[in-house]
Amino acid sequence: MRDMNYQLFQIFYNQETKVSNDSGFLPLDNTSNSRPDWSEYWPIRNYILNNPLSKDTYYGFFSPKFKSKTNLESQAVKDFLDEATEDVVIFCPFFDQNAIFVNIFEQALVNHNAIYKVLLDAYAGLKFDAEPQGLVMSSRDVIFCNFFAAKREFWSSWFLCCEKIWHMCEENKSDLAKALNESVEHDGKLHPAKTFIIERIATILLSNQNEWSVKVYNPLALPFMSGSRVAQFRAELVQLDAMKVAYRASGLQAYLDQFNSIRSNIIRMLNG
Repeated sequence: MRDMNYQLFQIFYNQETKVSNDSGFLPLDNTSNSRPDWSEYWPIRNYILNNPLSKDTYYGFFSPKFKSKTNLESQAVKDFLDEATEDVVIFCPFFDQNAIFVNIFEQALVNHNAIYKVLLDAYAGLKFDAEPQGLVMSSRDVIFCNFFAAKREFWSSWFLCCEKIWHMCEENKSDLAKALNESVEHDGKLHPAKTFIIERIATILLSNQNEWSVKVYNPLALPFMSGSRVAQFRAELVQLDAMKVAYRASGLQAYLDQFNSIRSNIIRMLNG
């Protein structure tokens, strides 16, 4: 085990979340919450702007829902990081939602249609080379809820992308900016679309930039999405993810064809 090389924060918004948060994480105070329209990006942004990041230290910024969504306590996260040397370490629940879809764009189209076009337009605005619908994403790069820890260089790239969205939204002059600032419904509540785009930036970076090394906490040991109809097909979901990983590593179409075949079988079974 190495000397501690991580700074892991958990955001708190009030006394209740301050008390209920995991004491093994460092508290990140957002009780003023002066820009709730930016959700978690506001306290993360403030930290990055006001604190120099050390080169070989892992930084993580977790919401108060980290334990309820992952079943992980801070010590499990630290133990996993103690064995890591990679640039990015992922603690991503909802494996079913990653495995069944080709990428996060398709996942948004099916499960969160209100942000689909905004996500595509924001992706185009960030000027990545790859066509979004053609990207294949797996457990090696999909991150939900910003549940990851990373070293300084990755956070710098992430922050650069997020700041492009920030400045666009703050100026609020373009049609895309207005769409990003517009509220959309999620889980019965209204949230600005931009917060859901920010949550997908880490995944977009990993799927477009091959220079990042990644370590993944076993996603099968973490909760699947509650109520997901596909969660019952655990063995098939593992196969789907494996086909995507193999396709990304080799570029062989046969792996993607097999992914589509397995998924078609799942859909047929779901439809009776």
